[in-house]
Amino acid sequence: MKITAIKYQSLSDLVLQATGSVEGLVAFAVANEKSVTHIPEPGEVFKVPEGLPVNIDIRDYYAAKNIKPVSGVAAASGATQFFIANGFIDFGFTE
Repeated sequence: MKITAIKYQSLSDLVLQATGSVEGLVAFAVANEKSVTHIPEPGEVFKVPEGLPVNIDIRDYYAAKNIKPVSGVAAASGATQFFIANGFIDFGFTE
């Protein structure tokens, strides 16, 4: 089985959508040669390996309602990373 990421989904969102559980996150990441912290691009396709733990009730509910979990993860752009790393963005923190 394969699953395609949508905007702002994390690997844990994808494994939850596919299996109804996040228990298989590490195996899912390894099967796709990714880190568990990998931030998927919209449209990126992942294989769902056989043998992952499945919560049938949640998986089937998500499928019936077309629920696609999205945790809001997004990669910062190179420009954003530059400005943060070089102190050009003030987050309002005081010491």
